[in-house]
Amino acid sequence: MGKNCDNCFWADSYGAFCVYELNRPSNNFCKMHSSKCECGHKAEYTYNGKLICSDCLLEKFSVERKSFTMTNYYYNGDYLGNDEVLDEVICNLDEDIEKLD
Repeated sequence: MGKNCDNCFWADSYGAFCVYELNRPSNNFCKMHSSKCECGHKAEYTYNGKLICSDCLLEKFSVERKSFTMTNYYYNGDYLGNDEVLDEVICNLDEDIEKLD
């Protein structure tokens, strides 16, 4: 749980303002406190009045994440291509190489 106006040591006993802000911030936390998402990571956004990190926000909206890995091929330090053109990379190694159909 991150620091916010509800649990801040510096908040006025009446809860109207703190020593850092004249008025209560609309997002319920000021720049003097590190903001953490409920998962424990650093919060980067506010959503529905709560601090939230990008991972939790994407998960909340069921955004699908796909990671892609591309392999690059080199021969004697020269770039030949990547795995998207692997057939060309292999066939260009020697003129006697032919791809089977």
